Amino acid sequence: GYEVHERAVASAFIGSGRYSLILDGLDEIPAGLREHFSERLDAFVGGLPNEVGVIVTCRTQEYEELLAAHSTGLGLVQAVEILPLSSEQLDSAFVELAKRDKAWEEFLSQRDHTAYQRVRDLLSNPLFLNLAVVGHLSPSQLLDWTTTEQELRDLVLERYLDRTLVADQSEYGPEDA
Repeated sequence: GYEVHERAVASAFIGSGRYSLILDGLDEIPAGLREHFSERLDAFVGGLPNEVGVIVTCRTQEYEELLAAHSTGLGLVQAVEILPLSSEQLDSAFVELAKRDKAWEEFLSQRDHTAYQRVRDLLSNPLFLNLAVVGHLSPSQLLDWTTTEQELRDLVLERYLDRTLVADQSEYGPEDA
């Protein structure tokens, strides 16, 4: 699901395990603060030790707009776009899920239902597929949620948060944090 022009660069970077700074949500910076962001980011990254890698995330459209306004490329080595899973990749993921939970096998047999396509469209996003799996959502829960795409997204996010943040964490003490 990654579009990388130089796969060796991306593989080496990810394989090194040396990156340690992730700046998430470049596109969420208010427009007024973006004016000199490129220069400030370049100066900040330039001041870091060479062994520290930096990953900046944002939506594609906002990146392209920022890049058009600052043709220096924001001082980035490589831009990577996470693409939706192909139909074959998604089918493969469902087959793997069905090996652990037969409910996913039943899900695959419901291809002609409108709700199935809505769920499939959402889960083609690698983030939402992972959140649904980590959130332990069953296919029936996803299929029963047949109102809107936004409500289906909210279900996946809420279930993920319930499983990871709201779950009983009494076994952990403040020192564990």
